[in-house]
Amino acid sequence: MDAFVATLNSSDGTIVNLNSVFTFGSTADDVANSIYRSDESLSPVLIGGKFSNIVDFAPGSIVSNLTSSGSFDGFLAYYSASLDNNYTLNWAKKIGEAYQDEVADVVYNTNVFYAARFQNSTFGTSVYLGSLDIFGNERMYGGRLVPITQNSQNYAASLEINNSNEVFCAGFFGVTTDFDPGPGVANLFPIGSA
Repeated sequence: MDAFVATLNSSDGTIVNLNSVFTFGSTADDVANSIYRSDESLSPVLIGGKFSNIVDFAPGSIVSNLTSSGSFDGFLAYYSASLDNNYTLNWAKKIGEAYQDEVADVVYNTNVFYAARFQNSTFGTSVYLGSLDIFGNERMYGGRLVPITQNSQNYAASLEINNSNEVFCAGFFGVTTDFDPGPGVANLFPIGSA
């Protein structure tokens, strides 16, 4: 199973042109979970998901490999698109730790914001919120919302950003969780466990 990116006509769902479709993947399963492109002309195209083994994220003949360090790692890939919808990779970055991780969603204003799921050694998963600048460098933002030792399934599924640059996140959680990754405390309790 490989990931694909396609630019489609809104009128009938056909592809814009042959250059507007490309794939990437390895001999194992690779998944694109999210794509973001604003309505601004020539804005960046951001793809988030998970990959395994060695994957070339660059379309065409240029090679830009990432190697996973766990069973699956999350990824973020930042592409430029020309007026004729040819894609050029600016950068691809591995997101995650030693176990099965994935990027669930990605949004953009002048920085890249992402929601991810990180697995821990007890096979529980944590919500992780992060941000990168336009060059792929980590910014001080967010962090892990569920302690690394919890054996519970917690997942960020979707992000949105508004005109005031507020980032909205939705998903699910199964244990008492402090939703403020900073010094504040904003505990939420699953129904039935308070």
